[in-house]
Amino acid sequence: MSALSPFIDWQIQPRSRRCALTHNPFQEGEIVYSILARASAKENWHRLDYSAQAWSQRPSNLEILCQWQSRYKLPQEPKPAPSSTNGDPEALARSLLLSKDPNDYPLCTLLALMLERKRKLKFLSRQQDEKGSWLLYEHVASGETWLIPEVIPQESDYPKLEMEIRKRLSVSQPGTSTSTG
Repeated sequence: MSALSPFIDWQIQPRSRRCALTHNPFQEGEIVYSILARASAKENWHRLDYSAQAWSQRPSNLEILCQWQSRYKLPQEPKPAPSSTNGDPEALARSLLLSKDPNDYPLCTLLALMLERKRKLKFLSRQQDEKGSWLLYEHVASGETWLIPEVIPQESDYPKLEMEIRKRLSVSQPGTSTSTG
C-alpha cells in the first residue's frame, strides 16, 4: 500500500446546499459546520455539512478526520470545464488532482499554495497520520473541499517544478518572447 493511498480515491467535494441530518436548505450567511468523516476504515472520506441546530445531533459513530465552520454563501453558477489549463492555475490544479498521479503531488502542493496566496483557496487544516500528510482547503467561491497531498519538494527541485508548472500552463519563460515581430 502506497504511503499516499488516502489520496487516490479523493475527489474535490462541494459544500452541500442542505443539512446532512435535517435536509433543510442552508440560508445565505448561516453558520455551517463541516466534517470529513467515514463510518469505517474501509470507506472513503466524505464531506458532511450540518446546520448549527443539527451539529450536536450528528451521528456519533463517524471517524472524523477534521472539522471546520464557515458561513454559507449561495453557490455561484458553475463555470464550464475548461478545455485546457492554458494560463489557469486553478484548472491545472483540478486536472492534476483528478489525474491521481503521485508524481504530480509536489505540483499540486505548490499550486495550492499559489491559489491560497491569490485567495482562491482558504486553508482549513493540515492532517497527518501514518499514511501521509495532506492540506485541507475550501474553495472560496464555490465552497468545495480540496484535499491536497502535502509533498514538500527539496529546495533544489523548486526551479524544475516552477518550469514544469509554467510549461503546463503554457506560459513563456522569463526573458523569452512569444512574439515574432
